[in-house]
Amino acid sequence: MAPANAGAANVATQPHDLSMALSRATFASHEDLFRVEIYTTGGDLPIRIWMESRRSKSQWECTVKNFETHKPSNVAYSLPSSTVLSALMTVLTCTAKRNDESCTEECERYDVDLKTKPNRRLSLQLTLEAFVGLRAEYAFELQPRAADPMDVVNAKIRDLEEEVELLKAENKKLKKKKGANATVQRLHAASAHSTNNLAHVEWSSQERLLPSVIVFNRDADVLTVKRSGLYHVEISGSSSGSNGMLVLYHNDNKMAVANAIKQDDSARHKYLVHLSVTLEVLAQSTIEICFVAKSPCNHTACVVGACGKTKLNKDAKLLVHVLGLFPDAAPAAAADNAPSSSSESSEEEEKEDAAETEEDEEVHVKRERRG
Repeated sequence: MAPANAGAANVATQPHDLSMALSRATFASHEDLFRVEIYTTGGDLPIRIWMESRRSKSQWECTVKNFETHKPSNVAYSLPSSTVLSALMTVLTCTAKRNDESCTEECERYDVDLKTKPNRRLSLQLTLEAFVGLRAEYAFELQPRAADPMDVVNAKIRDLEEEVELLKAENKKLKKKKGANATVQRLHAASAHSTNNLAHVEWSSQERLLPSVIVFNRDADVLTVKRSGLYHVEISGSSSGSNGMLVLYHNDNKMAVANAIKQDDSARHKYLVHLSVTLEVLAQSTIEICFVAKSPCNHTACVVGACGKTKLNKDAKLLVHVLGLFPDAAPAAAADNAPSSSSESSEEEEKEDAAETEEDEEVHVKRERRG
């Protein structure tokens, strides 16, 4: 019989040194973006590979004690563990770089891909050219981790925190271009009453406005941008039900959605909704935020497909942050670049055709509101 402290000893020997953490790793054979973390033991084996899909929030992991067990059985090469580990972390880091960032020359000798396996498993496949004439291959099978509701919530929080950091970095670059004394332009507004299903949010409580950059219509439910530029739009509030969802439209096109996130039972509001998106917007473009209660809602008093109980509570907050304004085009240039009336008409007809064939209920928000 195993000693009583065997489990604790096994936990203590698990790799615990975080040696690499990536938030946007990409792979040729998989459409998702992944978070990837590699834990080592003093910088060496054993290691633990952890991955999370940014879309589904599903997680996988694999513990590697010996790289020899992860190469094909019919090969005779044997590389130092430090070489394989360095290659794995280097090429993974390269997959997470943005288009404006360059990789090291070493990456040209390495390749990594992610393949889907039966039973929700993933296979992380590493190929490296150790030296001329030797092509080494390793495969690491990642097992799915049991999903926990709090893991999903924490994953969404990590996404939001990362987006904030990216926005801060982008804003820092813009400030540097415009000078240290550049002023920050923001619009603040809030909803004075609750919003029903399939309705526009009315931002009637307007705390801070930017009339020269962006303005509300008479009903305070449509924003019209007067200056072309890069804008960050953030909406936060609470839903009375778990099926609530915020939808942001840009020029009648659905650009972003955010589902309600359940909080602890002790929280004041049980379901919070938070939508955050950065948009490159041209002058005279419109921005609208709608609330949708998804079906089926499981409310006995509601008609199927039309939830009448779930609402967006009042005091929802709207923040529009001007990250940077584009130079105004000269009138002549603007006239030269303006589309002809026939092309405008054609574009409008295409939009109408697309709207008529769209079946999801969020698109009908505008139709109901304008009807």
